[in-house]
Amino acid sequence: MKKVNFLTAIPLLFILTVTGCYRVQSVKGPEYNLYVFAEDSDYAVLKETLHETFEREIFTPQHESHFKIIHVKPADFGSYLTYKQLLFVASLQSEGSIADLVKRSITRQNMMEKVKKGENFLFKNEDQWIKNQLIITLVAPTLDSLTKKIEENKDFIYNYFFNFQQKTVLDYVYSRLENKKLPGELMEKFQWTVRVPHDYFIDSEDLENHFVLLRRRIPERWFMVKYFDGLQPDVVTEEWALDLRDSLGVQYFKGIKTNRKYCSSKEINFLGRRCLRVEGLWEHDKQVVGGPFISYVFYDEGMQRVYLLDCATFAPNREKIPFLDQIDAMAHTFKTKLEIQREEAK
Repeated sequence: MKKVNFLTAIPLLFILTVTGCYRVQSVKGPEYNLYVFAEDSDYAVLKETLHETFEREIFTPQHESHFKIIHVKPADFGSYLTYKQLLFVASLQSEGSIADLVKRSITRQNMMEKVKKGENFLFKNEDQWIKNQLIITLVAPTLDSLTKKIEENKDFIYNYFFNFQQKTVLDYVYSRLENKKLPGELMEKFQWTVRVPHDYFIDSEDLENHFVLLRRRIPERWFMVKYFDGLQPDVVTEEWALDLRDSLGVQYFKGIKTNRKYCSSKEINFLGRRCLRVEGLWEHDKQVVGGPFISYVFYDEGMQRVYLLDCATFAPNREKIPFLDQIDAMAHTFKTKLEIQREEAK
């Protein structure tokens, strides 16, 4: 992927010009909608590329995606001001009210020159107009060059919205009551902790085998952690992680296993650690049940342990991604005893 130079450059004046001079305090609307502002003719050209970029199918086992594109026409602009994720797209050759707004937002001559040369095409505005709102503008000299820019940088653009979305999910999960007692119990028993939403409880624990399962009902959500002393980092592979999930499924879940046909993995940075992220579907040996899971498997240098953090849900007849994201948010609050000690020592 080519390096992208982008500016935080949708000015506040641009938004106030088209919305009126008032300020709302929070956004509304479904968390997973992405509202695309584009001229009808532009959208007809860019539609396929935008859908390929954002509506990436995830098998849960339904076909779901983290984003659903909603095309907003110029006449309807005022109805979507307080939504969370807004994407403006236009070329410098485009004509119409949305295209004019996009071009007027490029207020400095050096910015316009960089757009014309293809050096800049992405502009962002975050938390400057409405709390918890992200606005991205994509612009290039022509629709052909804009299409090419999006295709070349689709992962970068997607992750921009995805990371913002995950942050808002994290804020949402802990905006309500939080269990303040359970994190201390986890630290005392297992030397690690997470922030726990108020409606999770310990479903099962095995101190001798360093295992604990947190659970929430309606719909079912599980967060389990297992760690090993004495293992080396090179033990962490997709096959090892899936074998471990299957063994835990037999031991603690009475027959749950992974469906290897729908599993995949990739290396990521997880809370400052090199980590293998494994995702896929779980199912049962005898019952017709199943759902999606995400596992984080990593070696922690400080504790010298290999950890498995696993998120899973069972939500029949419902979209699974929102519930899986909420468990994933809890996983991203994970801290070891050593990390807590270092924070307290500062």
